[in-house]
Amino acid sequence: MKTIKKEELIKRLKKKVFDYCMLLPIIENGEGIERIECYASESSNDNFLCYIRYYDGVETMDIHCNRDGQREMLVQIENMKNKGYFSKGCFVALYEYDGLLNDLLKLYKIDTFEYIESFHSTKKARKALVYGKAKFTENREYIQDEDFVNQNGNHIKILEREQNIDYENNRIIYLILEEKIIGYIALKRQYEKIWDVAYIFIDEKYRNHGYATLLCYEAIQSLSSNESTLFYSYCENEASRAVAKKSGLISCAKRYVFKFV
Repeated sequence: MKTIKKEELIKRLKKKVFDYCMLLPIIENGEGIERIECYASESSNDNFLCYIRYYDGVETMDIHCNRDGQREMLVQIENMKNKGYFSKGCFVALYEYDGLLNDLLKLYKIDTFEYIESFHSTKKARKALVYGKAKFTENREYIQDEDFVNQNGNHIKILEREQNIDYENNRIIYLILEEKIIGYIALKRQYEKIWDVAYIFIDEKYRNHGYATLLCYEAIQSLSSNESTLFYSYCENEASRAVAKKSGLISCAKRYVFKFV
């Protein structure tokens, strides 16, 4: 593999911005980064390795590797490890192809890994979902009863606090039924005009009625009016992937996330 400048990698990543919109702001901002090294494959323009070491000692790698680049990518990782990299382990995001993961499993100790798929909205219109009596607002003055607020997994107070601190980069769309809040979708600006689904929550008394899908779809429509895009970064199970697909989102970044030592 060959070393490339950070700016060259950024150009490559922007060609598939929805696949790499989680990595791009980290590289561009450089906050907390002690060292960054970027490598590109000799065999494919798609293959790259981005190594980051933070000031707190944490090391990460983002890797795209197809079958043709598997061997040279493995050699690069082995060379880095032999030079003393990854002394305390390394967090890895491996995009799309899992062949390299199988090789790493043979050579290194790998903690539990998970498969994560991301989705994004498009400009293509789709038939509106039926809302029924449900309505949506970003006005937090609607009733939030204590039973709703205190339900297990409801982080509404934390999310509203984050919104108060940084209103420009945090939005919350509330789902209203019978004049009270029964759910919400929290959005965080991820990159430029791409907004990530930070959290979706539905009152346990109203689940399994498609309200999470309605919230996701409403967020798509609201963002599209400002020429912005909804991104659902963390779909790690079938339930979240089903919500993404039913609301009309398109699959993008597919990655295996793990730590090896």
